Amino acid sequence: MSLSKTETLELQFSLRQAVINCSDRCQYQSAKWAAELLDALPDDDLGPELMTLSEVFDTQIDPVEKRLEQNELPKYLMAKSLLDCHEMRRCAAVFLSTDSSEYTIPLENNVLNISHGKASRSVFSKTSQKGLFLASHALLLAGEKQKTEELGPILGPSDTGAVINKQLAPLKRMLETWFGQEAGERRSQGWLEYL
Repeated sequence: MSLSKTETLELQFSLRQAVINCSDRCQYQSAKWAAELLDALPDDDLGPELMTLSEVFDTQIDPVEKRLEQNELPKYLMAKSLLDCHEMRRCAAVFLSTDSSEYTIPLENNVLNISHGKASRSVFSKTSQKGLFLASHALLLAGEKQKTEELGPILGPSDTGAVINKQLAPLKRMLETWFGQEAGERRSQGWLEYL
């Protein structure tokens, strides 16, 4: 199957965006696969249609999300560095903690304290989907790590297989709340559905 010049440009743009978006969200294998696909495309001279570097790295087209991402860039960079250092709970706390103790994410305990899907609307309205994904993904990973630690040695005396990720139910409630509150006002990017 042969692609036209325009189709090749569109495919290259989409794959570049996929590499950047996946890498920004710590989805390294997905970023690698998209980069491998991008590298496999012919690199013929595509002419003046090539984009500038700033256009390639500016992945956000939704103006509301773009503004939120720009406002929270220092928080995002801190959260991403904490996630890269495997400090999952601290990463999540960057975006999901609020001034109210009712909704604060404990850094020691294993539960996201959002009772019955009643999260503060301000947490969601002030956080981009990119930040919310990073925090939710960090909590999911923290729950998996704790589950593994609680499981103990394989084929040990407590190896019943009954240990579950205790972050799943609170994360589900939080995401249901987000989809109930924000999804009508903001166009979903698909990353929160991935969780």
